[in-house]
Amino acid sequence: MSADIFRILVENNNTKAFIFRAFGAGDASTHLIEGFEYLKKNNIPIVVTTQAPNGIASFQVNDSGKMLKDKDLAIPAFDMSIESITTKLAWLLAQNFSYEQIKNKMLEDLHGEINIENELI
Repeated sequence: MSADIFRILVENNNTKAFIFRAFGAGDASTHLIEGFEYLKKNNIPIVVTTQAPNGIASFQVNDSGKMLKDKDLAIPAFDMSIESITTKLAWLLAQNFSYEQIKNKMLEDLHGEINIENELI
């Protein structure tokens, strides 16, 4: 996957946000960092989750995840289901919240969708 995919989808399809299903602990490959930086620069949220059943995307396991966290390039989904992520993100976008407001609300357990220990947040 090319890092340009994010720019292309934003510029050609007016994409407002992304949900990215990464491998393992939900850490995106480092070759995608340029794409994540583009999204951050343009205030387009990207929520990163894992493809692993019952997995947790916390950006605390691998170097690539830690880089996303250190550079504040993405929003970790923790243990939210793909259905919860999709619904929550769509609702937040419909509220016309800013990037920072969306990020903060995605990290907040609004209705029991995040079940991990608070120390991960």
